[in-house]
Amino acid sequence: MRRLFVTLIGLGSLFCASAQNTLGSTDDIGRIALTPIVHDAANVPPRAHSMLSNKLKQIVTRNGLGSMATEPRFVITASSQLMAKEVTATTPSFTVVEVATTLYIGDAVTGQLFSSCDCDLSKGMGKSLDAAYVEAYKRINPAAEQIKQFVEEGKNKIVEYYNSQIDFLIAEADALAKSQNFDGAMMLLASVPSVCKEAHAKAMARLGEVYQVKIDQEGAVLYNQAVAAWKTSKSEEGALEACKLLAQINPQSSYAEKGNALVAEIETHYATLVAEQKALQEEERRRKQEQEEREWQFKQQQYADKVAAEQEARQLNHELAMKQSDAASVATQMALKEVKEMTNKTFASQVAGSTVSKGASNTLANKIASWFK
Repeated sequence: MRRLFVTLIGLGSLFCASAQNTLGSTDDIGRIALTPIVHDAANVPPRAHSMLSNKLKQIVTRNGLGSMATEPRFVITASSQLMAKEVTATTPSFTVVEVATTLYIGDAVTGQLFSSCDCDLSKGMGKSLDAAYVEAYKRINPAAEQIKQFVEEGKNKIVEYYNSQIDFLIAEADALAKSQNFDGAMMLLASVPSVCKEAHAKAMARLGEVYQVKIDQEGAVLYNQAVAAWKTSKSEEGALEACKLLAQINPQSSYAEKGNALVAEIETHYATLVAEQKALQEEERRRKQEQEEREWQFKQQQYADKVAAEQEARQLNHELAMKQSDAASVATQMALKEVKEMTNKTFASQVAGSTVSKGASNTLANKIASWFK
């Protein structure tokens, strides 16, 4: 039976150091993810959204905050204010704008603002208002010092947030787990960045506990379903259905051992069924062979009896024919003897003439008598 092993989620290293609000290495900082967002209420022309979004992505990447976040909790966004607008008197005409852009880093879940920054005024010129905004956004410098300080402040505030709110986050995760929302609880705990040493350690410890409860409950459901499937039909179909369910039990689940025991039981039972089936097939084959042999012997006996009967019939016919032939021969001999006797007697009488009356014509006697004259 093919077993399906579910890979455990990678757990971060546990740290025993005391809580701190300072940043760690660049790799640790990279674990804090900022999601660039351009809000519809940011006073940004629709066709300029893409350019401003690209600038926000450049800021995030340049400061090591580009990451695949499970959810966009911490965001970096911007708003714009049109400070000046002018349309040139040239042909064709151009629109010239002066835009003030403000950047923000905050928690999209709680609405808490961590840091903000007013960028330098940027000018842009284009054939339309949108094109002018695009040119103005192009002049935002992601490497500007005030932007760098703005991002640094946002990072520190995020670290402070986790270190101060970790107990509340764990309580929230516990509530999600109790409501059977294990995935939501694990996502919340996994979102704690490793740069927050103690908070991260607590979150990872609870993450392992929540995960264990999750796979234990899932294992219990799968195990009970497998038992029901097996008890309902202890056949090949029942065995396959039960094993299919058992294969989904995580090997780290407390029900993995029970699942393995049930698999062994099914394999033993199924092996017995196979052996019995083979024995029945062999017995059926033997019976069929014996039946065929009996039929063959019966046919041979029938043939032998037929041949013997035919031979006996031929012998009887021969003997009857011989008897009939002998009887005919005796009758013939007796008839010939009687005829001979009758002939001799008649001949003698005729020759002697003793029985010939006078005057009677007896050719034979007269012929012989003529010899004496």
